Amino acid sequence: MKTLVKFFTVAVILVIALPAIVHADSFVDAKWTNRGRFSTTFEGHSQKMSVGEFTLQLRGGNGQLLNGGEWFTGFCVDPWQWAKIGGELPVEFVSPEDYDNGLQIAWMFDTYYTEESTQAEIAGLQLAFWDMIVDADYDLTAGDFIVNGGDQDAIDKAASYLASIPQAFSPSEIAWLNSSYVIGKSGTNQDLIVKIGDPVPEPATLLLLGVGIVGILGVARKRSK
Repeated sequence: MKTLVKFFTVAVILVIALPAIVHADSFVDAKWTNRGRFSTTFEGHSQKMSVGEFTLQLRGGNGQLLNGGEWFTGFCVDPWQWAKIGGELPVEFVSPEDYDNGLQIAWMFDTYYTEESTQAEIAGLQLAFWDMIVDADYDLTAGDFIVNGGDQDAIDKAASYLASIPQAFSPSEIAWLNSSYVIGKSGTNQDLIVKIGDPVPEPATLLLLGVGIVGILGVARKRSK
């Protein structure tokens, strides 16, 4: 019975922990959707910059596509590099808290992006992400990243997203963002933040597992007596 208890305990730990572990080591077949073009001043230079989101697959260290080839959503967090569209790009995955202003970006992603997001909302998110990456001044009208023109609705949304970022994050918020998002660092092409979903078991599942463990331990105590 002790062996059985140990087995179930280890099984529960694996059920809780394994979904939060992502060992993807490459982006696969990235596609990009254009959501608008904006006039910017980027590090002192006038530039036209196009914004949009990526859909892509992730390949794990075992050579298999993650989640059976699921398509994930990602955004650029590296405006200094060109994006790689199609093919396969080796990357190093890091958690948002290990990337400059990654937690703030992950929080905006988690708070404002849905599959029903409008073109202006998606464009606004990308503009806000770039502002956080380039100078983190929460201001699209000053600093090293300035937006001078484009869809005003998107610009207004970007400003509102930046203004809403919390001053600090709780440990539970940090854990949630780190388990729900990863940032792929390339070195040769754009780094992307990717939403990998909700890896945390539902409360009902945890409750059932807990009840099962309590029951097993109770039986074990009775047998021992």
